[in-house]
Amino acid sequence: ALRHAVFHHRLDAAARNALRRAGAPVDDELDLIVEDDRRVRLLASRVLATSASALDAADIPWLVFKGPAISRLMNRAELRSFNDLDLLVAASAFSSAVDALVDAGVEEINENWTPYLTHRVGEVPMVMHGVSVDLHWHVTGLGRDRAMFRWQPHQMVARRVERQIGETTVSVLDPVDQLLHLS
Repeated sequence: ALRHAVFHHRLDAAARNALRRAGAPVDDELDLIVEDDRRVRLLASRVLATSASALDAADIPWLVFKGPAISRLMNRAELRSFNDLDLLVAASAFSSAVDALVDAGVEEINENWTPYLTHRVGEVPMVMHGVSVDLHWHVTGLGRDRAMFRWQPHQMVARRVERQIGETTVSVLDPVDQLLHLS
């Protein structure tokens, strides 16, 4: 159960670090997972820089949230891994954002819009260099779940703040929205 929780919450590197500090053995599988996470983090940072450049050049307000934005809140960002990027744009800019990212080399992998429209899915999957890029127009994935929350994604994007993630300055949720989203 503990191993599952560590993996589920993307805390493999933190667990390995804690085990090493305690002088406990670290199994080879955990070492491999952490090394793979490091490789993916580097690729994701590259894809984030490309995506930021494309969206900024198209004058589309956007922000990155979840993985990289959460990891930057930690004392040691590398201890919270992530394997994808989640980008949020206002619904009114969604189509333009898809176009800007595709023009920058991010591949749209959705080939069937019917289920997305039927379930009012708040994001579409894209990919670049093997890194999943989830382009969101809403922070809640399925339409049926949105009634439980009073999220106003366009307002969240308007309140965004700039922060450094890796070597790229990007927009993230403002501190209050970040706390609410994490909760």
